[in-house]
Amino acid sequence: MTQKNAELSGEFNSLKEDFENYKNAQIQKEEKQFNSRSAFIGNCIAFILLIVPYVFILVKLEFVKAKYAAQVTKGNIIYLTFAVIISLVVAFLYIQLKKIIVILVRKVMSKYK
Repeated sequence: MTQKNAELSGEFNSLKEDFENYKNAQIQKEEKQFNSRSAFIGNCIAFILLIVPYVFILVKLEFVKAKYAAQVTKGNIIYLTFAVIISLVVAFLYIQLKKIIVILVRKVMSKYK
């Protein structure tokens, strides 16, 4: 009888462990799907909201660079330097705003999860 109880207890523990592993795998799978879905939606929203101003500013800065790169003077070098710095700042802001939008979308989606 104790032999049978030990076997049943071992089987129970094995089944319990398998169930816990399955449950953890399902939770990780759902979390991975949620993260990829929210990242995709966040990136789409960020693209829609930010790409037009981003491209407009970069194109305008390229025109400024082309205009002042024709002649090398102190004033033109200053304009070119500011144009390069502004384009770097705009790129940095685009990346940061995109991250913020993805985080906000993830928060909103987690409320309705």
